[in-house]
Amino acid sequence: MEKRLETKQMKLTKQTLKQIIKEELDAMLSEEQVDVKVRNFPSNSGEPRYFVKVGDKFYQTQESVAKDIEQNGYDPKKHDYEMSPVSDEMQMKIAPKMR
Repeated sequence: MEKRLETKQMKLTKQTLKQIIKEELDAMLSEEQVDVKVRNFPSNSGEPRYFVKVGDKFYQTQESVAKDIEQNGYDPKKHDYEMSPVSDEMQMKIAPKMR
């Protein structure tokens, strides 16, 4: 007796395939266009503080997160929840140093 495996095939319409390709390209382009900078500035007491500039927004984070971004690149899904937005006052102080 010979057994046959049946495979189910999913048919993609031309429109569905175009939509998938468009979504993937948009995702790639949006990831590549973000300008990210990481800097370490000491506090008034001399302790290191780590800041990340993502596009035009500024965040403060831990050393391990800052180093991961520097070494492996910025990943919003991985890093966003580990960064805190900085106050307007702090942003005014660090923005010129993060160019």
